[in-house]
Amino acid sequence: MLFAFAGRVYKGRVSSVSKLSRPISQRSPVKYFEAQVALDEADPERLRPGMEGEAEILVGKAVDNALIIPRAAVRGQGNESFVLVIREGVSPSSAA
Repeated sequence: MLFAFAGRVYKGRVSSVSKLSRPISQRSPVKYFEAQVALDEADPERLRPGMEGEAEILVGKAVDNALIIPRAAVRGQGNESFVLVIREGVSPSSAA
């Protein structure tokens, strides 16, 4: 929803998210990430660069038995990401 056009809904996809968070206010522990959204349908008569609004961002479905690991454990090489798996009696190997 754009603040200038309350009630009008625009659908799209997140095209980029800032790498660093920012505090909502100087003393607030709550942080946010700036994001850019590519809209599914253009509306050049209403929309202008720099307009601000709020978005409801839907992320993927919940996955049963998902493994959660610290981001620092993820390694990268080229365009691929992997983690090292340590099993008893076996040297570490990469798993995608």
